[in-house]
Amino acid sequence: MQVVFAMSITLAVGLVQLLCGVARLGRIASFLSDSLLSGFMFAVAVHVLPSQFHAIFGLPFRARQGLFKIPFEFWDFFLQLHNTQWVPLVTSLVSMVVLVAVREGVNNNKRLFRRLPAPLPVELVLIIGATLVSKYVGFSDNFNVAVVGPIPKGFPTLDVSFVRLVPQVLGKAVVMAVTFFALSIATAKILAEKHSYYVDANRELVALGSANVVGPLLGAFCCSFSASRSMVQDEAGGKTQRLFLQCTLLPRYWRISKSDFDQPSLQINTKATYKRQVREVPGVKIFRFEAALYFGNVHNFRNCLETETGLYTKELKRAKNDGKDLSHEKLRCTV
Repeated sequence: MQVVFAMSITLAVGLVQLLCGVARLGRIASFLSDSLLSGFMFAVAVHVLPSQFHAIFGLPFRARQGLFKIPFEFWDFFLQLHNTQWVPLVTSLVSMVVLVAVREGVNNNKRLFRRLPAPLPVELVLIIGATLVSKYVGFSDNFNVAVVGPIPKGFPTLDVSFVRLVPQVLGKAVVMAVTFFALSIATAKILAEKHSYYVDANRELVALGSANVVGPLLGAFCCSFSASRSMVQDEAGGKTQRLFLQCTLLPRYWRISKSDFDQPSLQINTKATYKRQVREVPGVKIFRFEAALYFGNVHNFRNCLETETGLYTKELKRAKNDGKDLSHEKLRCTV
């Protein structure tokens, strides 16, 4: 019954997120200031910390409820500290030392990194190595350490019996949908600022909603984000395959300018629109924004400014970080 309930609330959360994305309610994320996001992420780290300490020391973890739950969870941890299991503790310490040593000593070392064809996938090597050690040393049988165990093969069967419970959990689903979206957009904005790209909050809503609508049909629980795993993936150099996403823009470029469609850089140069008694001075752009500028509309201001002038600050910043010469860089814009 618990699994059926989890599947029904996952579907309800997905429907709410999908409807919000279609209705373009993602603009609410514009009112999440940078200071709010930073504080939010710090609070998430504080909430996750007790469970991680218990896992590192091999201690059972019991989640507390109500006020002062975090101090009580730390208190539970210190009370059980004498029952520390040395195998998970040593495994965790060795893993952290290897990760930091390779990242700081090799991948982030400019002198050594130039000699490598690609960053060392230390995370992947560490997972494979730990799996082999666990199998042949017998972490589960000899040291009573919890492991993943056998993974079922194939796909689960399609099941829609839980759909009848969706109306009963709709209220809780709305709260969960908003909370999961806030968590996801906070992490997305932090990584977007770090790597100089934009995040479309409405697309994030549609993506989360689609995953949560399709997922429960095959037995998947409600998905959101993981701050720790996202940061690990980012440190490992994980990136979206943007090349294939660029191909989806080809029909749009064809409609805009057939003569520029075959350019390797896919640059679109717009012609100036002249009005009565108005002339455009080369190298000068006049931009007027009909609103007071504050954190709630700063992203809209920047998008409008870049669209009108063709000066994409994120792309210039990324090119500057890559050491490219920007003196002859053409301004790109979309129409």
